[in-house]
Amino acid sequence: MTKTLSSLYLSAAAAIIVAMSAIPANADAFNSALVAAVDPFTSGAGSCGGGPFDCFNSSSNGLSVVTQSYSQNGPGFTNAAFAEANLYTATMKIRASGSSTNPDINPYAQSNATFGDGFTTTNLNGSPFSWTGTSATFNLNFGTNNLLNSSGDNSAAAFVILGINKKGSTNATTNWFTGTDTIEYFLYEFGPTTQDIYYTYQGHGTKLDIANSYTSVPNSIAANFTPGGNFDWVLLFGASGQAFGDSSYDFDLSHTLTLQYVAPPDTITTSDSGVFGTQAVQEVPEPLSLSLFSAGVAGAIMMRRRKTKTVLTLA
Repeated sequence: MTKTLSSLYLSAAAAIIVAMSAIPANADAFNSALVAAVDPFTSGAGSCGGGPFDCFNSSSNGLSVVTQSYSQNGPGFTNAAFAEANLYTATMKIRASGSSTNPDINPYAQSNATFGDGFTTTNLNGSPFSWTGTSATFNLNFGTNNLLNSSGDNSAAAFVILGINKKGSTNATTNWFTGTDTIEYFLYEFGPTTQDIYYTYQGHGTKLDIANSYTSVPNSIAANFTPGGNFDWVLLFGASGQAFGDSSYDFDLSHTLTLQYVAPPDTITTSDSGVFGTQAVQEVPEPLSLSLFSAGVAGAIMMRRRKTKTVLTLA
């Protein structure tokens, strides 16, 4: 019995990330939700992937939440996937699950929630900020209510990928993580076993390097990066798995991933989406709510310039 499903799957343990969308190419900020599954009896009903896949993808600009879900129950198997992305609140939710009691049925499911935006950084007086030798940080906050259940022979994984790209190069249809405009990416994987994660763009799959792997989902992860200038960013939250024989998995991370951005000291960061503003805080930032992001924030930053950090909390 082979576990390789099609040419899209470069190894038995590969999770293929499909980048597809229909929003205009000049729109930088976006949401995207994708679910893909293999129904052992009928296939090809969806809009992407082809071959044995039922695959559904939707995207929007940064102001509209997108959601996709899939569920299939048949003789000897179950298959389900859910994805939601909301740039407006900077939250993501995903879940993928499956089970098989028949050695000839190997259901596969995958969910990807993605959003992206572009950031421009200036000094407090509005002049261009020099990024030379300066870093910033994205904090990925997962909370404590995540479930990673796995039994038997399966290839299940949950993962999050943060991509930092050159300013003005990124939208829902571009190469998010492996293109010539990619400055840096970070892949973090969660689950009892480490799987190979591939990013597929225009039919070409590239195996991604893992920054760190965890047997369970941590409360938070800090990704420190040096963009060298203003930048675009993309965050993808995913889960996938395939059940073989008498096995099952349920990777439930639908209790919300939120994002926080810590900018260089004494700077102002603005977003291409126009959804987010900035807020100056103390050296150890506390979570901020969207209610703080108003037209008066820039003035507040000027008044509090003795503080040493600027934080953009996207949730």
